[in-house]
Amino acid sequence: MPAVALKRAGGSAGNPTQARRLSESVAHKLAVLIIGGKLRPGEILPNEDEFAASLSVSRTAYREAVRMLTAKGLLAAKPRAGTKVQPREKWSLLDPDVLNWHLEVEPSHAFIVSLFELREAVEPSAAALAAQRHDAADLAAITAALRHLERDPEDSPAVLHADLAFHHAILKATKSDAIIAMSPVIGSTLRWSVELTIVALPRVHGEALPFHRGIYEAIHARDAQAAERIMREHIHAAIRNTLASLAAAAARRGET
Repeated sequence: MPAVALKRAGGSAGNPTQARRLSESVAHKLAVLIIGGKLRPGEILPNEDEFAASLSVSRTAYREAVRMLTAKGLLAAKPRAGTKVQPREKWSLLDPDVLNWHLEVEPSHAFIVSLFELREAVEPSAAALAAQRHDAADLAAITAALRHLERDPEDSPAVLHADLAFHHAILKATKSDAIIAMSPVIGSTLRWSVELTIVALPRVHGEALPFHRGIYEAIHARDAQAAERIMREHIHAAIRNTLASLAAAAARRGET
């Protein structure tokens, strides 16, 4: 296995909360190395004593980190065979942690498009169902999020929180447990997209507001067809802006 430099993770495992955080920190470091390609599929990790020592953590913390990544499909641990990095098709890509780790590493164009394809498969239908099924509490939550989107400065963290709240409230208004369960995935994609475009294309927030207002008005009017159409247009605009932001970032780095 190639030498991989990891920052030392200090801390004591005496406190259960600290121990959990330490294991999560180790899992995070390993996951980023795997997703970034520095630890490749099929590679066997060093024995736990060696790796735990290299990280300055206990074997218990290291074992827990391995268990976390095994549960998410990034690693496979077998007696006498060692701990092996799994191929990408084994990963639980829609697990919120795996998705966030993936987006922390420079994601590929294809992966970004696939995430927006997932949003397009879910959110327009969700908006239509929300128009049909929402109750007063759902509408109040969507309204509150929209008001923050209209009022808060475009470069403030509050805008991101409001955007996440807006989309989550729509999913919740569907009354569909399966659709609501997609909220962490959609939220992770949305968070990354908003953070990227706010830096590269500050105008995007203002351009997105008419979509948010239109979706709200369609849901309020119980116009399922309009809610579905405007949400789809909103997602199409979001993917265009996200890809444009990536291209701008690549240009700043001097990439072709």
